[in-house]
Amino acid sequence: MLRPVETADFPLLRTLWTDPAVRRFLGGPVPAERLDRRLADAANQRGHFTVVLTEARQAVGRVTLDPDHRAAGRAEISYEFLPAYAGRGYASEAVGAALTWGTQAAHGHQLIAVTQAANVRSRRLLERLGLLATEHLVEYGQSQVLYALAPSG
Repeated sequence: MLRPVETADFPLLRTLWTDPAVRRFLGGPVPAERLDRRLADAANQRGHFTVVLTEARQAVGRVTLDPDHRAAGRAEISYEFLPAYAGRGYASEAVGAALTWGTQAAHGHQLIAVTQAANVRSRRLLERLGLLATEHLVEYGQSQVLYALAPSG
């Protein structure tokens, strides 16, 4: 289930943002001096969702859809999950649901995702969900691949 981020999710967010395994392809753990500010800005943002396992009521990750800072007219989807829940299909289901929501909520903006070229698991996930690699770029000192949602039809 995707639901808006709440202040009760701050322990999950703190873990996601400081865990080296989660942040491996995201520039490393968020520095302590930036963490409180990120948490203060996290709750109740449109397009920011906590991923909750329905039966267990366990929060396991987050998915966000924000305006793309690289180009007007695009919205970027991002996601982070606790390592213990990797490889179980939760990311595929949650990101797929967020993409479906985003195609309606993004008001004609093209949906994109960017991941490090080295992040093979994330690249495969995006490709399974119908995104196409359209651009290679360097950001944060790393080779990145920009994926765009293929037009439906």
